Amino acid sequence: MKKKSTRLVIIILVALLLASTVAAAVVQLVVNAPLKAEKYVTLGQYKGIEIEKVVPKEVTDEDVQARIDSALAAHATEQEVTDRPAKEGDILSIDYVGTMNGEQFEGGTAEDQRCVIGSGSYIDGFEEGLIGVSMGEQTVLELTFPEVYKNNEALAGK
Repeated sequence: MKKKSTRLVIIILVALLLASTVAAAVVQLVVNAPLKAEKYVTLGQYKGIEIEKVVPKEVTDEDVQARIDSALAAHATEQEVTDRPAKEGDILSIDYVGTMNGEQFEGGTAEDQRCVIGSGSYIDGFEEGLIGVSMGEQTVLELTFPEVYKNNEALAGK
């Protein structure tokens, strides 16, 4: 009885082995079968379609320079400079105290503020007044607020 069971098990194992080999061969055939695009794609009628020729615009020296400047600006890195006074285009970290008639005014005091000389981010004369000032040096700027000053209307024109 034991021999019959063993034979049956061997026969079943051989049958499974053959079945899996056949299944693998079928899968291999399907995977390697060439794809026929015409079964899935229908082309339309494209004869007689007119395409407008695009003429590229003339590239000027100014266009080239603008592209170069843009690339340089995009890849620029900041480096700390301590061996010379501030100049146009420098980025400063500044502390300032604004006073009028010897008294500090609201919104006129700040620490560690980023100031790009020439950006026009501050009132007229502020950035220009920092040109030539060295790191750690203090300076006094006598300035007048614009006639229209939305940041603090009480300071307008003063």
